[in-house]
Amino acid sequence: MRRFFFGLALILGIGFLWGQENRISLRGDSASPIIDRLGRLAIIDFDGASEPWITWIEEDGRNFRVRVADLALSRTWTVNGPYTASALNPKILVSGRGEVWVFWTGRDKGRDEIFGCVRRGEIWSGPFRLNEDDRYPHLSQSAALDADGRPRVVWSAYDGRDYEIFSSAWNGERWSPEERITDDIGADTSPVIAFVGGTIPLIAWSRSFGGASFLLARYKERADWSAEIEIVADRRNLIRFPKIAVLDDRIGLTWETGGNVESLLTGFIDLAGGTKAVSSSMDMAAPAAAARDENQYTTFGDSITYADNDGYQIRLKPLLVQKYSSAILWNEGRDGETTMGGLTRIDQVIAARAAKYLLLMEGTNDVIFLQISMDTAAFDLEEMALKSQSAGMIPLIATIIPRADWRGTIPLYQGRIIDLNDKIRRIAEARRFRMVDQYDVFMSYPDSLGGWTALIDDGVHPNLIGYEVMAKAWFSGIVVQKSPHPPQSLSLSTQLDGTGTRKINAMSWQANPENAAIPLRYYRVYRKQAGQEDMFYAFLASVSSGTLQYEDAGLDVKTKYAYRLTALSQWNDESGPSPSVAETKKFEFVPLNPVLRTTLVRLRTTKDKTNTVFFEKNSLNEDSDVSGYRVYRRKAEEGDERLAPVSLLGVSSLRYRDLHLPEKQKYAYAIMTIFKDGRESRFSVVVSEK
Repeated sequence: MRRFFFGLALILGIGFLWGQENRISLRGDSASPIIDRLGRLAIIDFDGASEPWITWIEEDGRNFRVRVADLALSRTWTVNGPYTASALNPKILVSGRGEVWVFWTGRDKGRDEIFGCVRRGEIWSGPFRLNEDDRYPHLSQSAALDADGRPRVVWSAYDGRDYEIFSSAWNGERWSPEERITDDIGADTSPVIAFVGGTIPLIAWSRSFGGASFLLARYKERADWSAEIEIVADRRNLIRFPKIAVLDDRIGLTWETGGNVESLLTGFIDLAGGTKAVSSSMDMAAPAAAARDENQYTTFGDSITYADNDGYQIRLKPLLVQKYSSAILWNEGRDGETTMGGLTRIDQVIAARAAKYLLLMEGTNDVIFLQISMDTAAFDLEEMALKSQSAGMIPLIATIIPRADWRGTIPLYQGRIIDLNDKIRRIAEARRFRMVDQYDVFMSYPDSLGGWTALIDDGVHPNLIGYEVMAKAWFSGIVVQKSPHPPQSLSLSTQLDGTGTRKINAMSWQANPENAAIPLRYYRVYRKQAGQEDMFYAFLASVSSGTLQYEDAGLDVKTKYAYRLTALSQWNDESGPSPSVAETKKFEFVPLNPVLRTTLVRLRTTKDKTNTVFFEKNSLNEDSDVSGYRVYRRKAEEGDERLAPVSLLGVSSLRYRDLHLPEKQKYAYAIMTIFKDGRESRFSVVVSEK
C-alpha cells in the first residue's frame, strides 16, 4: 500500500515535530525525518498495521543513546547497549513479519562503525557490528528490506586511501561478510539502497574526484554486481545526499547540487541500460620534498577558503611579501565540500603544486550534516595533514569559525563546532602541527567593534573585515612556523688555559630537528654572570649555523658564568632561548712561592735544626672555600711519591716550623690547599734544604 504524507505537522508525545514531509514509497531508504526544536533528527517507519515506529539519538554531553519508540503503544527502548561513546544517523526498518531493525553509526574504542540490532517479538538483540575494521571511519549507512523482509545495509568507509562503498546483507541466519562495492580513486559517499521488485538491490551514491562530481548506481542480479552506471555528472558543483524510492520497477531519485534539489523518475530497464561510468585515475607524482618552494602556500578547504577568490588569500599575500619578499598562494578551496571530499582531493592538490606550506581549514559543512560525526571529520583533517607532511609539506591546521546563521543558535550545532575544534586542537598538539585557532580569534574580536558577529557576512562566511582578521591569524601562524627553534642539548665544560690562571668555557649543542625545514643563518650566544636575573643576559657572539660549538676563553677564574643560545633564521627571526647552562666546575689552586729556611742552634754536644717553610695563599681560590693547608715532607734524596703529611695548618697560618731535626738529614717540603668540601689542590712547588 502506498503511503502519502502531505504537509503533516504533528507534535508527538516525546517532543518531536513530525511534519512538512512528503513520502511516496514502498521500499527504500526514504523514511521521513522528524526534527525537534533542539535540532535532533528522528526517523520514522510503519509496521504492517500502518502504526509508526521512530528512532532518534539522545545525548547528555557524555553518552549517546539510540532510542526507539513504538508510538502506538507509547513504549521506548535504548538499543545501543554499552556503545555510548558516539551515535548518529539512526535508521529504522519494520518488516511485514514484525521484525524491527535499527542501524546507526556508533563508536566503541576505535573510529566510527556501523552497528545494528533487531527486535523479534518482545526481545531486542544486543548491538552487532557490520564492518570489519575499526581503524578507519565507517558512516552514512543506508538500509532497505527485500520482499522477504531481510535487510541489506550499505555504507561509506575509508580504506586507507579514500572513501569507498561497502555492503552487508542478512540471509535469515547471519550477516554476509563486508562486501566492497566500489574501488576507485574518488570520494564515494552517501550511499542509498532500495530493492527493485523486492529482489534486486539497487545502490546509488555520490562520487567526487578532482573538480567533478557524479551520481552513480549499481545493482545486483543473482550473484553479480553490474558495472557502475553514471546517472548524472556535474563539473562545477558537488552532487550530495541522494535519496531513492522504488515502486515495482519505477525508480525515483533526488539529490542536492548547486544549492538546488534535482530529481529523476525512471524505469529500471532504462536505468540499467544507461551510460556506464568511466573509472577515475590519478597518475600525478608529488614534487620531491627538496623541490618544494619555501614561498609557495596552498590554501585548502571549503567555500570559506574559496570565497570566489576574494577571501583571506589576497589579504595574506602582501603580509607575506613584506616579511619574506616573495609569496605565491594557491586557492584550493571548494564550495560545499566536507572533509571526506577534501581527504580524497588532497592527493591531487599536493601533487599539482610545489608549495611548501598547506593552510588547512575545513569542517564547516561536516557540522551541518548530522550523518558525519566530528570524530570522522577530525580523522579526515588529520589524514590530510599527514598526507601533506609525508609529501614534504608543512601543514598548518585551523579551527573552524563560529556560525551566525540559524544553526548557530541551536545547541546541537554549537556543540558540534566546539567538539570538532577541540579535536583539531588535540590533533595539532599530538602531531606537533602548527595550529591557527581561527575560532578563538573570531570569538575574541572586541565587543567595542561589534564582537565576532561583526566579522560574518551571511551567517557562515566572513565579510571583508572577517577575512582581514583571518589573514592576520594565518600570517601569525606562518611566522611562528617559520621562526626557528632553539638548539638542543646545550652543555658546558670548563678548563684552565695554558697559563693555568685563566679559564675556558667550552659549549657544545645539537641542531634542533624542528629546524630542518627552516634555513638558519646563525646561532647566537648569550652570557651573564651566574646568579644574576635573566634580564642581564647579553649578546656574546654569533656562530655559523653549521657550527655546533663555541669557546669563551681568557676568563677570570673566580667569576662564574651562565649561557644560553638562540637560532636566527635567514629572515632574521630569532628563536626563543635554549635552557641555560651555568658553570659548576671548581678549581683547586696550589699555595704560591714556598720558601724554606733552615736554622741551627748549637747545644752542648749537638746542633738543633729547625726548618721553617713560608708560603703565600693563592688569590685564585675563593677564601670562603678554603679550610686550611696540609704540609708534606720527604727526605731530600727521595722521590715525591714519598711525600707524607706532617701538619695541618689553619687558613690563616702561612708558615710551618719543623723542629728538632737531625742535623745531617736534609728534607724537602710541599704544601696542598685544603677545601671545606673535601677537595685538595695539587702539591705546590717542592722546596728542599740546600
